[in-house]
Amino acid sequence: MLLLRDRGSDQRTPIPASGRMVQTARIVVPAMGASGSRVVEFSGTVTGLQRGETLWIILKRPAGQLYYPAAGPCSVDGDQWTCGKVDLDKPGGYMAFPLLANEEGTLRMAALVPARATWSALDPVDRLPGGTWQWGPEVLFAAR
Repeated sequence: MLLLRDRGSDQRTPIPASGRMVQTARIVVPAMGASGSRVVEFSGTVTGLQRGETLWIILKRPAGQLYYPAAGPCSVDGDQWTCGKVDLDKPGGYMAFPLLANEEGTLRMAALVPARATWSALDPVDRLPGGTWQWGPEVLFAAR
């Protein structure tokens, strides 16, 4: 697997080597540009998830620099995944993206994600833990 830098950050996005299965995760709900309930249950599609890897959801404010580990590990069934509900108790715009974690990253993420995710209870971090990679495109949405 080749690793490329993602948007100039110190986080890396895995890109498969030629001839290997494409690894991707996409958020389907909420949809890009959606505006809706403050309680969001994330779901989407995934291909190429390997044994020992887990999928998580990271939130950010659109203009923010901090990451908010919000939900996970997500449940995966074939090429579909769902993640726990997050109560965005502060209305406004949000950005979410799927995060891939290897076994080390899974342990680190488990220590960061609260059992009951509400925006005000999420602890921000300035960088994502080792053993994790942004694994799909960002989705911008709003909570009322």
